[in-house]
Amino acid sequence: MAERGIEKSGSNPGQSGGPSGAVLVVGAGVTGVQAAEDLANSGYYVYLLEKTAKVGGVTAELDKMFPTHDCFLCMVCPKQDTHGFVEVTRHPFIEFLPQADLQKLEGEPGNFQAQVQVGAQSQARNLKVGAVILAPGYEVFDPTICDVYHYADYPNVINSLEFERLLSGTGPTGGRLLRPSDGQEAKKIAWFQCVGSRDIHHGDNAYCSSICCMYALKEAMMAKELCPEPPETSIFFMDIRTFGKDFELYLHRAENLGVRLIRSRIHTIDPVENHNLSLKYIDDSGNTHVEVYDLVVLSVGMQITKATQELAHKLGVELNQHNFAKTSIFQPVKTNRPGIYVCGAFQNPLNIPESVTQASAAVAAVSADLNNVRGTLAQPKTYPPEREVSGEAPRVGVFIDSCGIEPSSLDLPALASYAKTLANVALAEIGEFLCKPGGPEKMKDIIQQNNLNRVVVAAGSVRNYREQYQDIVQSAGLNKYLLEMANIREQVAWVHKGEAAKATQKAKGLIRMAVADANLRQPISEAEVPVTRTGLVVGGGIGGLNAALSLAQQGFPVTLVEKSGELGGIARRLYSTIEGDDVQAYLQDLIAQVQAHPQIEVLTNSEIVEFKGIKGDFTSKIKVAGDTRELRHGVAIVASGAEPYKPKEYLYGQNPAVLTQLELGERLAIIRKPADKGSCCSVIGVRSRRWWRTKAVG
Repeated sequence: MAERGIEKSGSNPGQSGGPSGAVLVVGAGVTGVQAAEDLANSGYYVYLLEKTAKVGGVTAELDKMFPTHDCFLCMVCPKQDTHGFVEVTRHPFIEFLPQADLQKLEGEPGNFQAQVQVGAQSQARNLKVGAVILAPGYEVFDPTICDVYHYADYPNVINSLEFERLLSGTGPTGGRLLRPSDGQEAKKIAWFQCVGSRDIHHGDNAYCSSICCMYALKEAMMAKELCPEPPETSIFFMDIRTFGKDFELYLHRAENLGVRLIRSRIHTIDPVENHNLSLKYIDDSGNTHVEVYDLVVLSVGMQITKATQELAHKLGVELNQHNFAKTSIFQPVKTNRPGIYVCGAFQNPLNIPESVTQASAAVAAVSADLNNVRGTLAQPKTYPPEREVSGEAPRVGVFIDSCGIEPSSLDLPALASYAKTLANVALAEIGEFLCKPGGPEKMKDIIQQNNLNRVVVAAGSVRNYREQYQDIVQSAGLNKYLLEMANIREQVAWVHKGEAAKATQKAKGLIRMAVADANLRQPISEAEVPVTRTGLVVGGGIGGLNAALSLAQQGFPVTLVEKSGELGGIARRLYSTIEGDDVQAYLQDLIAQVQAHPQIEVLTNSEIVEFKGIKGDFTSKIKVAGDTRELRHGVAIVASGAEPYKPKEYLYGQNPAVLTQLELGERLAIIRKPADKGSCCSVIGVRSRRWWRTKAVG
C-alpha cells in the first residue's frame, strides 16, 4: 500500500525476477491471522486474503475458550479494528484483502503468480508470491437435514454456535440465556453430542470433529456460572473425548458444578406445551426416562465448505475422503503441491490452540523454503518524530477502556470523575479504544489535541495489551515509556463480580497508583542489543529432531542436546501408525538429515547443567562425556519428550503375559504376526479419579 512505501498503482512487491519474499495466506480466521503475523514478524510481506469483509472466522463468534474460560473476544480485541484485527490490518508487512477470492495460481515454489478478485467491485489483482498457506477454516454442520431433531421446526432447538451467541455479552440477548420462542430464561438445557459427526446417516460425517465434547462442557458450565439461578444442564453423549492438556480436569470441574453426563443417543424430540421439548431416552442400565427441557442445543461438528473444496480443485490440492486437505502423517502442513501449505481446520478437525500452533508450523516450513529472500520486501514501521517533553510539567491523560468490562461490574463514570481529581490529570476519557472500530485513532487524536505528555490506561491485562497501547502512544508522537497501565478488568471487574461498589473502590486505588507513577515517568531511549543467531534444542526425539532441522533449514546454526547415546527417543520403539506408515523408515531418514546438515551440531550423552541469560542472548553449560562446555544461543526449544506410565495394576511386572501397549507393539513388529489370543485394557494410569488427584493429567 502507498502509505507503507511498498505498493503504488496496483503493483505488488517483488515484481522483478527471482524468488519472491511475499507470501499469500488464504483465510483470515484465527489460524490465518496467526500465520500472517508470524510471517510478517519473520520479515516476509504478506497478502492476507479473506472471502468475507472481516477477519476472525467462526472463532470470532465465540464467547469463552476452553479449558481456561478466557474471554475470546478480549484476547482478539487488541487485534481488532474496522476489519477485525488491528495487528493484522495495521502491520506494515501485511496487506489485508477483504471480500477476495483466489482465482488461479500458476508457477512454482518461490515464484507463483496469483490471480485474485478483490472487493465488491471484483478488482483484478496479480500477485507475485513465493508460497501459499491455505487456512480457509470450516463451517458448522447444518442440522436441518436431520429431521428427527426438528432444528428448522422448533424454535427452542438451536445449534451450539447459536448458543455461544446467547452466552456472549455482545450477542443478541446481551449474555442472557433467553429462549428464542418467548424470551424467557432457560431453566433446563440439554446438549446432544455428535450431531453431524461420527455418523454416516442423513448426510452426516463419519469422523469425530474433536472439539464438540469440550465446547459442550464449556457451554454447560458457562450457563451455570452466568445465570443468577443456574439452570439444570444435561449432556447426552456416546463418548466424552477429553484428549488434551487439562481437558480431563475440565471434565471433572463440570461434574463438580453439577453438569449431568448421560450416555444415551436421543432419537427424537417431541414438542409439548409452551414450546417445551420432551426427550425420551434409555440409560446405561436399560431404564427408560422421559424429561422435559426448555432448550435443546445441538453440538454440531465441523466440515469443509463447498467453496473450499472448489478452491482446492482449482489449485490442484488433493483432498481426503472427508474433504480435508490430504497430507502426510509425518508432514501435516505440506500439501501434494510443492510451495502450498495448509493449517488449521482445513487440514484436520482441530481446536484453537492446535490450529494456531499448526499455523506457526506452516510458517516455519515456508521460511525454510524462502530463507534466502527473507526481509527483501519488508520495511520497518515508522513513527512520527518523538516530542521532547522532559522540560514540560506533566499533563496526564487517563483512558478507561471498557472493552470486556460489564457495566454492572464497575462504575466507570465514577472512575473517570475520580481520575480527574488526581494530580496533573488533564482529562479522563471512557471508551473502547482497542476493540471498537476507530478506537486507536480516536485515542491518538485525543493525546495530540490535548497536548498530553503522560498517558494512563485503565483496561485489561498489562501483559496482553501493553504493546498495543504503546503503539498508540508512539503514533501520537510520545515516547512509549510515558505510558502506565492499571488492570481493572482481570484484577478487579472479573474477580469481584456482584460487588460493584467494592470493585470500584479497588479500581480507584489502582488508577491512583498508576497516575502517581505516570507523573514520575521520563522518556527512555532503547538500546539495540545484538541477538545471538543460534538455537539450542533439548531432546533428540522426533520433536527435537524436527525442531533442529527446521531451524537449520531457515538458516540458523543449531546445537541438539540428547541425554542418551542415540537419537530418536521413544519413536525407536514405534513401528507403524494407524494409517500404516512406517515409523522406523521415517525416523531413520530424519536422523540422517539432521546428522548430515552442516548447520546442526549433535551432542549425545549430554545434558544441560546450567542455563542463564535473556531472550536473544542465553548461555548454557552442557556436560558432554565428562567435560563441560559453554554455548551461547538466542533461543532454546525444550523437546524432552515423555515416558510411558509403568503400571502397578493388573499384575504388570508380575506376570509375563501382561504387557503395555508399547511392549505389545514391539513384539508384534518382531514376530510380525498377531497374538493368538489376548485382551486390551485402555487408559491405564490416566483418567481415573485417583490419578487425576495426584498427577493432574488429562
